[in-house]
Amino acid sequence: MSRASYMKRINRPNLFCTMAIGEKYAKAARYLVADLADYDQPILILTDQTKLFDRFKNASVVPYSPAFFSYHDKRLALGEALKLSETAIFVDADCVLRFGLEHGLVQAALNFRFPPGFHVWKVSTIAEAGPYLFPEKEELGRKWNLKFDRDQITYQEMLFGLTKENGSEARFFAIWDKFEAEATARQDAGPGEGICIGLAAQGSGMTCHGAKYMDASMLSKIFWHVTLDYTWRSYHRVKFKMGRLLGLRREPDLIVHAM
Repeated sequence: MSRASYMKRINRPNLFCTMAIGEKYAKAARYLVADLADYDQPILILTDQTKLFDRFKNASVVPYSPAFFSYHDKRLALGEALKLSETAIFVDADCVLRFGLEHGLVQAALNFRFPPGFHVWKVSTIAEAGPYLFPEKEELGRKWNLKFDRDQITYQEMLFGLTKENGSEARFFAIWDKFEAEATARQDAGPGEGICIGLAAQGSGMTCHGAKYMDASMLSKIFWHVTLDYTWRSYHRVKFKMGRLLGLRREPDLIVHAM
C-alpha cells in the first residue's frame, strides 16, 4: 500500500505532528514514527530530511528547508496537520512511546477525543515558572493588546494540541506568526516559544483547557521525552522484555509524566 493510500485509509480523531529539521532530529524522529506505526497511527513531519522517512507509510512528510531555524516553526507543522484533521497534536521529535505499556491503553490515549480549544500537557504559574519566564514576550503581548492571565501562559511546548474552534485557530496562528516574525528579525531562534504559544492561545479568544484533557488522555504519561537511536529499536524492545521476564524491569509508573 502506498503512503498516499495509507493516509486516505486512516480515520483517526487526532493527527500527530512534529518538526525534524536537520539530520540529528530527523533520525531521532524515526523512532517516534515507528512507534506510532505499531498502532496504525499517522504522523505529519515537517522536515528537510525527507528521504529518511521514505520507508514509513504512516509518515505524511512536508518538505521544509528554512534559511533560518526557529523553534516557532512548530506552528507550521501544527497548521499543516490541521488541514487534514480536526485535532492536531504536536510532539517533539525526540520523544518515543514508553516501553512495556498495555496495547489497549496506548490505543485509547492516541485516539482520545479532545474538545474544541487548546490543550497542553503542562502549564506553570509565575511562581512555578522560575527560569522559564520571558517578560519581553509578555510585553509584546501587551503592546499588541492581547488579553491574558500571566499565571496561565507558561506552556511546556514538548506536547500540545489544538482542536478547531469556530475559526479562532486562525487568530491563534496570526498571533504566533507575529511572535515568529519579531524573533526572526532579530535572528533569534525562538527560545521562550512556550510563552508565545500561551499568549497566542489566550489572546486568540479560544478555549484554553490547560492540562485537563491532556491528563485525561494519558498522552503525557505514555510519551517519553528521550533521544533513542532508531537503528537499535528492536534491540531495545527485546532487552526490555527480557528484563521484565527476569524481574529486572519495573512496570511503567503511569502516575508520573514522562515528558
